[in-house]
Amino acid sequence: MDTIEDIKVQMHLEHNIRARRGRLGLSLEALAKKSGVSRAMLSEVERGNKSPTIHLLCLIAAGLSCTVSELLGEEQPRRVHVLRADERPTVRDEDGVERQVLSISLMHHGLEAVWYVIPPGQSAGPFPPEALGIVEHITVINGKLSLDYGDECVPLETGDSVTYRIDETVFYRNTGRITCRLFLLIDKSHLKRRNEND
Repeated sequence: MDTIEDIKVQMHLEHNIRARRGRLGLSLEALAKKSGVSRAMLSEVERGNKSPTIHLLCLIAAGLSCTVSELLGEEQPRRVHVLRADERPTVRDEDGVERQVLSISLMHHGLEAVWYVIPPGQSAGPFPPEALGIVEHITVINGKLSLDYGDECVPLETGDSVTYRIDETVFYRNTGRITCRLFLLIDKSHLKRRNEND
């Protein structure tokens, strides 16, 4: 059963998708072409009839030229911004994979900080390649993870870190017997600087 916080996040998500699509002047058909998500599914998500998976939300965000964190919640940056553990905007898949936003204020600097929870035997992805030189950094907090990067598999264990460009399709797979928790930092700061200089 959804908690009140789950419902709040979902309502915020529906509003942000509609609002951003409107600001960009995109019809549902246009967003479907840009994102690869069907018009019918987009309509269901915007009306709150469907909760998107993490993968689906990544596709929608890409179609709207923004981050998943931006869709989950936008706030103005403050000098000190505290986001309590039980207040993190969270997307949960049916297989138990969770993606939680760790900082909303960092988005204004072109950074996206994410906490992933992946149960044993489960995976997150695929995440399509980006052509803009976006860099990701992962640190495994506990458990075992296989980073499937194109045709390469990179095994990671507790405490291991990896940094890579998003120019290949990526999967995160929990290959261990316990829940894998990882910290993901997505660096798009060079895109922000480029936009400011244009």
